[in-house]
Amino acid sequence: MKQKLLLIALFAALFVMMFSVTSYAESFTDIEDSSYKDAIITLSKLNVINGYEETDGTNTFRPENTITRAEFTKMLVAVMGYEDASYYSETQFTDIDMWAKNYITTAYGLGIVNGMSDTEFAPDELVTYEQA
Repeated sequence: MKQKLLLIALFAALFVMMFSVTSYAESFTDIEDSSYKDAIITLSKLNVINGYEETDGTNTFRPENTITRAEFTKMLVAVMGYEDASYYSETQFTDIDMWAKNYITTAYGLGIVNGMSDTEFAPDELVTYEQA
């Protein structure tokens, strides 16, 4: 029953966010020919994904890239509605001094991710199907 309520709450939050968030996804310079263009734009509008700001000032998504453990964790936390991702600050991971630190500590605190060891999260490693 808890899972069903969580799922309903998650979909309701996504629905509300879909109509209340603006995004620069339409300006991604590398998604025009992607078969995932509509999904990329939708997830960007929901603040689940952000893309990359390039040194020339353009925004890209890099749709052919494989996702890292940090990026996947950020998406999980965003989909769950923890936008500022600062609900947990304690962590034993020594390798997450990076942009995704708050997302990783929040996800770990919520019990939805594990490290690769007791002290390493390995945020830059590619996420595997099994881990996802």
